[in-house]
Amino acid sequence: MVVHAVAERLSCLRNADFGPVISIGTGGVAIELYRDVAYLALPVSEQQVLAAMRKLKLWTLFQGFRGKPAADVEALARAAMRFGDMFLASPQVREFEVNPVMVKKKSDGLAAVDALVTVDPDTSH
Repeated sequence: MVVHAVAERLSCLRNADFGPVISIGTGGVAIELYRDVAYLALPVSEQQVLAAMRKLKLWTLFQGFRGKPAADVEALARAAMRFGDMFLASPQVREFEVNPVMVKKKSDGLAAVDALVTVDPDTSH
């Protein structure tokens, strides 16, 4: 399995000012160092996610930096769209994060390594 050196992060939350949003960017411990993150209001399309990812510094790595194979950014965009849709369909979830998401080489998909779900106690039954 070929995995990119820098992991990706997907996170959804219900922001008091902007409503439900998804963030996508550098994952693992690198998120604290680089702060390379894009925020999008939900729902999102694959095209919107790809456009946001193109603005990240991480995009250079995804294109095959220093001899590495290009990453499966299309699989990541599809996963982000579905992740956002799932979050919107779950009003009891306050925050949902997958970090890291290991993006494999083009056409090989991705792997979610760890997830965190925060449920609003006032809406759960």
